[in-house]
Amino acid sequence: MTVEGKTVRELVTAIKDKEISPVEVASYYLEQTERKNGEINAFVTMNDKLLAEAKEAEAAVMRGEETGILHGIPVGIKDLTPVKGMRTTFGSPAYKDHIADRDATIVKRLRQAGALIMGKTNTPEFGHKGTTDNMVFGATVNPWDHSKTAGGSSGGAAVAQVWCRWQRGVMEEAPFVFLLACVAYSVLSRRMAVFRWIIILAMYSDQALRS
Repeated sequence: MTVEGKTVRELVTAIKDKEISPVEVASYYLEQTERKNGEINAFVTMNDKLLAEAKEAEAAVMRGEETGILHGIPVGIKDLTPVKGMRTTFGSPAYKDHIADRDATIVKRLRQAGALIMGKTNTPEFGHKGTTDNMVFGATVNPWDHSKTAGGSSGGAAVAQVWCRWQRGVMEEAPFVFLLACVAYSVLSRRMAVFRWIIILAMYSDQALRS
């Protein structure tokens, strides 16, 4: 079985059925990111423990342990969100060397569901504007036209989705996992989508309130 073109649901099922390994899934997304990220600047910090964590996820499956709904699935975290042990800059020179000492609540929940943190995606400084650029990592470019903006403030996440072939199914089936990647949904559809962004924010807020 190949990772290419599979949704998150299909991958989770395949991992549970031992048709594919979390290591294979993580390796695929790493390869895609390494191949494209240099030109689009979607990911700004990578988790150097990803493959080791994927091996642990694989071992849990082989031991027959009960696994979460996102077991073995790599996810990207916006660089406004603390991930313990990883650089979290908030897109600001004031925090360019900051290492988070805790996981944000949503990161804890992702880990509890079995997700693997792949890395941090680019954001404007403190997420304060609708274009994704900052003085630490520079700009994330629009994958369709590098002279255009990727939108924001989650332009890094949106561009990672469309150009690195990263996490096709997350936005389809679990938008909250992508940490509001759809803020820059115009990147995916090639047109502005402000009203879709508002709707998704409302859905996200409702999800948070219900949990």
